[in-house]
Amino acid sequence: MTNLTLDADTPDTVRLNVSAATELGSRALRWLGFPDDDVHIIIAQLIDNALCGYPFASLLRILAMAQNDKVKQPRTPVLTRSKKNTKKMSEREEHTYFAHLLL
Repeated sequence: MTNLTLDADTPDTVRLNVSAATELGSRALRWLGFPDDDVHIIIAQLIDNALCGYPFASLLRILAMAQNDKVKQPRTPVLTRSKKNTKKMSEREEHTYFAHLLL
C-alpha cells in the first residue's frame, strides 16, 4: 500500500493521524469555551472535512472561529419548524443544527 497524500509536504507541513487531530481540535474548542456536546459534533465535522480532502474546512477552521467575535458571545440554540412537523427539536438536533451554523 502506498502512502499518498493530496498535497506535497513542505518544511511547515504538519500531518496528524485522526486520533491526534481529534484530541488537538477538541482541546482547542474547549479552550474557546465550547461545551463537550458541541465539541463532539464540531470536531467530527472538521475531521470529516479533512479526510474528504478539504483542508481549508478542517482544523484550520478553529483558528477562524477563535477570531470571530460571535463565537465569544453566549450561544442559544436555534429552533426550526417545518409545516409538516411542529414538534420541538431534540437536544441532539439542536446541537447539530447549531454546529452547522457556526461552520
